[in-house]
Amino acid sequence: MAILVTGGTGLIGSEVVAQLLGRGERVVVLSRGMREINGASVVQGDICERGAVEQIVRECGAEQIIHLAAFLSEDCEREPVVATEVNVNGTLNLLTAAVACGVRRFVFASSIALYGPGNVVFAEDTPPIGPVSLYGQTKQLGEALCARFSVLHGLDYVALRYGGVFGPGGEVRGSGMSGLRQHLKQTMWGRNVTLDGASGDECFQYVYVKDAAEATVLALDRQGLPNRAYNIAGPLENYVSLKEFHAAIRQAVPEAGAVEFTGKSHSGLRVSIDRIRDDMGFEPRLSVEEGLRDEYARGPV
Repeated sequence: MAILVTGGTGLIGSEVVAQLLGRGERVVVLSRGMREINGASVVQGDICERGAVEQIVRECGAEQIIHLAAFLSEDCEREPVVATEVNVNGTLNLLTAAVACGVRRFVFASSIALYGPGNVVFAEDTPPIGPVSLYGQTKQLGEALCARFSVLHGLDYVALRYGGVFGPGGEVRGSGMSGLRQHLKQTMWGRNVTLDGASGDECFQYVYVKDAAEATVLALDRQGLPNRAYNIAGPLENYVSLKEFHAAIRQAVPEAGAVEFTGKSHSGLRVSIDRIRDDMGFEPRLSVEEGLRDEYARGPV
């Protein structure tokens, strides 16, 4: 049995692949660029090429798919055509291939961005109460496509709504808040940074990548789940501002560099993780500071 992972060189994907390999799974990573991943097979391909995707799924013998590849938030606003092609059509291609090849579990990387901004704690059944970004809308449509393939073809799927994931490694191609966080974390290595895209007051409910990956693997394994969509985030005490995030960096690394915020404030949001606790027994283990300490111990990448 093979597990196919798209986005397996990204932030979440790198850790998911590592955890799967650590328990002896056969992992195939679908990537646009060839690179070596110790223990995994890497197949070059583009999720936007429907015929090639089906051929890859069939030839690698994938019985499970974890679909993490996506065009990220700020990039979606600048290039909506590419956003639709990657996040919507790419997902459709993988779903089509999954049905054609008899895949038995499809894990879809969704996002808490589909809730839009709002000063409430969003549960999975809370409707959006503010304008949803294009990125969030592509994730809404991705979940809708999964649901239709489940109804029409019996595909077993689960959608994971990630929020505020941070950690080392992986490729972060986005220039939105994920890119700002990556830039901010350069202070861990003694560098002074200026963030033009944030005021520092932006709050996010952070979850360390080890915890996010553990939840992803749980979702792959758990049979007979009573729900289809799950928030993946840290506890509510991990809901902190970028200024507080930098303060946690300095707690973990006293010699960390300084940061200057020169941009306008952006709104964040909070989510409930009660559903994934109840249905999968998932409990995020690491606070923001603990995650940063672990990341620092791994060294710069």
